[in-house]
Amino acid sequence: MSLTSADTYYVKALSTFRYDMESSMEALNYALGCDPDHAPSNCLMGRVYMEYIKNYDMAEEYFGYAIASDPKYPDTYEAFSQVLIWKGDIRHAQRLINFSFKLPGVDKAILHARRAQIYEIQGQPKLAIKAIKTALEHSYNSGYQWHFEMELARVKKKAKQMKKRKK
Repeated sequence: MSLTSADTYYVKALSTFRYDMESSMEALNYALGCDPDHAPSNCLMGRVYMEYIKNYDMAEEYFGYAIASDPKYPDTYEAFSQVLIWKGDIRHAQRLINFSFKLPGVDKAILHARRAQIYEIQGQPKLAIKAIKTALEHSYNSGYQWHFEMELARVKKKAKQMKKRKK
């Protein structure tokens, strides 16, 4: 089985995603022109709207297209849960995260980190700390481990400050 045109353009878009947005967007638009139901391309377009344009409604729409096209594409759930958190749609984010854990290939460390974000937003630092520790257990690269350790320290410090304020 060979790569489709949409796959080829998607790979081009992904390879320049953070470094050359003009080339990335051109390739991404070609990918979606070849196949509007290409889940990876829809997911990447959702990330563009989420991370660069800050249009969370459009990001959510593209993530929806990605899930409709391929409900088992794991990257969509990781990004989609973040945009839902940023939009304040915590209930939907929680349901999406819970469902995502059942998918093969999903990055469990990221999903546990998303749970930690939700707990922190809800004012539950102890649960956030526990979720970050679980994320650490599921992280398999030093970059993630460093990030989660910094998050853990930050949330612990925040929890102590909250405790002092209550006294």
